Amino acid sequence: MPHVYVILTDTGTLFSRSIRCWTGKPLNHASLALDPDLDEVYSFGRLHPNNPLRAGFVREQVWGSLIREASRYTPCAIYRCRLGRTSYAKLLSELDRFRRESSRYGYNLAGLFAVAAGVEWCRPDKFFCSQFVAHLFASAGAPLTRKPPALTQPCDLESSPRLELVYRGDLREYCTHWSRIAASGSVVHTAPLPFAVRATKLS
Repeated sequence: MPHVYVILTDTGTLFSRSIRCWTGKPLNHASLALDPDLDEVYSFGRLHPNNPLRAGFVREQVWGSLIREASRYTPCAIYRCRLGRTSYAKLLSELDRFRRESSRYGYNLAGLFAVAAGVEWCRPDKFFCSQFVAHLFASAGAPLTRKPPALTQPCDLESSPRLELVYRGDLREYCTHWSRIAASGSVVHTAPLPFAVRATKLS
């Protein structure tokens, strides 16, 4: 059965730091990847990495969108989820709808603030990052949490029983050594606290 991947990161932007002050969590951006080498990654965020004022549905380039400085440690956690073929097809179909109609979607900033008050703020054409990821899985009939997508935070995704952690550490290291990881089938990575040494199996 096919896998899809959920990536949680700290991009280091002012917006990300502001959210971290509010949530108290280290990883506050969520993305969906269709492949373990993170070639095809989607989320809601900046349409252009250097322009924080325009945001919406975006295909992210890991080097540039998530890793903003080549020398900066970029903490991440990468999870995988095994889906049945029907659920996988439904997820791809919903994702394809976002791709075809990308210009209609904007960033759900009001919904992000509403989460703090426990208020579900839904608009059909606006999403924030973890809402988008949760929405795709819910549309596929494989919800990641019991919360509705509009109340789902990245930390909620981390605790999903459907997701299996396959890597935690520096996103640069994961991307730089992906070919070695794929060849060996495992990775041992030492990361600064609070990220620990972890050996995992990738397939």
